[in-house]
Amino acid sequence: MIYIKQIQEKQNIKEGENMKAKIELDNYEYGMLIRSLNDLREKQKENERPTEPIDDLLLKLIKVYEKFKLEKNKAYDVRW
Repeated sequence: MIYIKQIQEKQNIKEGENMKAKIELDNYEYGMLIRSLNDLREKQKENERPTEPIDDLLLKLIKVYEKFKLEKNKAYDVRW
């Protein structure tokens, strides 16, 4: 969190403002990320705590992955 706070201060990003980040993940790393967030979500449910922030992040990750798959398939789309 300290590192993110330093980046926010350096780039004059205000609290609550959206930040864009780009990371490269292979399929294994992507799966680990999804499973970890899902495990965290399940723990939140067990402790009767809200899961909405985790749900939102999971949906974002799934949408990005689906978009990537569609774009990749378009590049190799062969029509007869």
